[in-house]
Amino acid sequence: MRGSLEEVVEKLRRSTVQVIVDQRGGGSGILWNADGIIVTNAHVIESVGSWDSLLVQFSNGLRVPATIERRDGNSDLAFIRVQSGAVPGGCGPAPLGDASRLRVGELVVAVGSPLGFTGAVSSGVVHRLSGKSNVSEGFHNQPWIISQLRLAPGNSGGPLANAEGQVVGVNTMVADGLAFSIPTHVVEQARRHSERVWTA
Repeated sequence: MRGSLEEVVEKLRRSTVQVIVDQRGGGSGILWNADGIIVTNAHVIESVGSWDSLLVQFSNGLRVPATIERRDGNSDLAFIRVQSGAVPGGCGPAPLGDASRLRVGELVVAVGSPLGFTGAVSSGVVHRLSGKSNVSEGFHNQPWIISQLRLAPGNSGGPLANAEGQVVGVNTMVADGLAFSIPTHVVEQARRHSERVWTA
């Protein structure tokens, strides 16, 4: 099991980026598909003032510019894009899992850039699955995966994965010592229906 979990973590790291806003680490992101789409949280990029101020850093340290393609403030999700040819070899999208198949007590793994430490990993178990939130930060009507794992500033937008390495959620916030993640089916809905950001 140890070897397989290490392999899962390494693959997740190669699918995870650091989102850099105005030369500062803003949060994390997930390479979502081969077209260069990266999913992150809308609050991670809310301070972007110009297209030149947004970068992503891949697991090998390469930094490339990105543009905002879509955002959905209701779900706190954003979709940014890099040129597909800019994705370095060895990095690629992680397989997506079915969040509805998660069970309480199941092992989950998070990867991100907490406090600027790129590719940091934490693990824990699913605490509960919720149809809506009762926390004060908002997004009350949104489903959540709520886990007992340690997240810190910079983890926002990074992947939550099951033990097989399938991404089942996007890590978003911490409340009452628990990690809240947006399930992948909500991400897919937002990707199809969120507001498109038009650039010149």
